[in-house]
Amino acid sequence: MFFANPKVPIAPLKPSPPSIENNSNKRRYRRHPKPDKNAPEKPPSAYVMFSNKIRGEFKDQNMSFTEMAKVVGDRWKTLSPEEREEVEQCASKAKQEYLEALETYKKTPEYHEYQEYLIEFRAKSSSCVRPVGRPRKHPKLDEMDNVTSDDSNGLVSADDLLYQDASGRDVDHNGWPAIVPSC
Repeated sequence: MFFANPKVPIAPLKPSPPSIENNSNKRRYRRHPKPDKNAPEKPPSAYVMFSNKIRGEFKDQNMSFTEMAKVVGDRWKTLSPEEREEVEQCASKAKQEYLEALETYKKTPEYHEYQEYLIEFRAKSSSCVRPVGRPRKHPKLDEMDNVTSDDSNGLVSADDLLYQDASGRDVDHNGWPAIVPSC
């Protein structure tokens, strides 16, 4: 067991930092526009319709999601062509109804309002776009194909390649310090 030493004072707990919601100066980036609430909902695919039906059969059993997914996948693989055709016809009928509803929705003023919102959103978000991830340090293989060499055999030597550092500037690899393995 561990006992605290009574001679050593215990430091008071630090207050928790303020949450992000309380800090109104923090900029929030919205990467995706809000979905259109008035648009018709896309129908599920044939496989999803089939899996929903199978999950309904096993609803009372206590199965994990992975076990259920394995059962549904195995049943879909072994499904007879007639049953599969029936499920796919149901899915295509639902898709056809969706496309008809979408065509009628595109004629409504709500659709035009959402399109204006998308244009405005893209205009706003393009001003605060920042690069995601780090730039590529090594050239892609197709970029290496474009590099030519003075050799007649067409091989590219290491002296011919330039790399980009983290800021995107071209860096000659000959200026890098040599890395010698320690033995």
